[in-house]
Amino acid sequence: MANLLGWGCSLSPGLVIEINILLLAVGVIFLVDLYNHVLWRQLEHVNMSICLMGLSTRVSLIRGVSLAVYLLTAILGIRMSKRPTIFKFAGYIIVCIMNLLFMLTIAISRYRYGSDFQYFTNMMLHDLWNRDQIEPIEALFDCCGMHGQIDYIIVNRTWSKAACCELPFCTGCQDMFHDYLQNIEMEIARDNIALFLFQIIGMIFMIIHYTSGVVVDDPYESESSEYEEDEEVVPNRISVELKKLHPRFV
Repeated sequence: MANLLGWGCSLSPGLVIEINILLLAVGVIFLVDLYNHVLWRQLEHVNMSICLMGLSTRVSLIRGVSLAVYLLTAILGIRMSKRPTIFKFAGYIIVCIMNLLFMLTIAISRYRYGSDFQYFTNMMLHDLWNRDQIEPIEALFDCCGMHGQIDYIIVNRTWSKAACCELPFCTGCQDMFHDYLQNIEMEIARDNIALFLFQIIGMIFMIIHYTSGVVVDDPYESESSEYEEDEEVVPNRISVELKKLHPRFV
């Protein structure tokens, strides 16, 4: 096969299929991780829209769309392994580049708040405290109020049965709540950086494969080549017949 980039390497369709199947399996693993974040790591009554947390509905939806596009490109790569065309290849590259931008944006946005992240998590916890809905957080982290037992004493509020306020060494929920959300933000950033790298790897292999072979099947190429062969064959036949004649007739 002709090497259009001059890299001196080519990939067989079977290897391209195996690579895309591997990328598909990786996408399914991260899909399970997304499912885990959406259904199992959500916090009850927490207002995630305060600073657009990674567990918010909007961010989860964007992650789902990006992951679905990633899986779609892997499936498209499998289908194009044996019958490549310029239109499919161009569509594949465009979709991959757009999805790379989505993944990179999601990953970078998790580092957006920096040192202000503590402030936003404190606001969310304070919102739960004001609405008297901090009990699920106390039950999850085995903590008492925002800063400890002192919160209930100041406002003269009776602590819930889920809180550990009566036990020694019972601390407030503020630090544990922050660490929990911070870890999730880093997991989301890690997932999207990993998918970003896998998407690039898949693109590189696909580009090498399709640029090392015939990407475009020109329907007019076969017809024009037949005409060229006919034009070349006719003079050859005439010359052969002339050679058979006696030199004096030539």
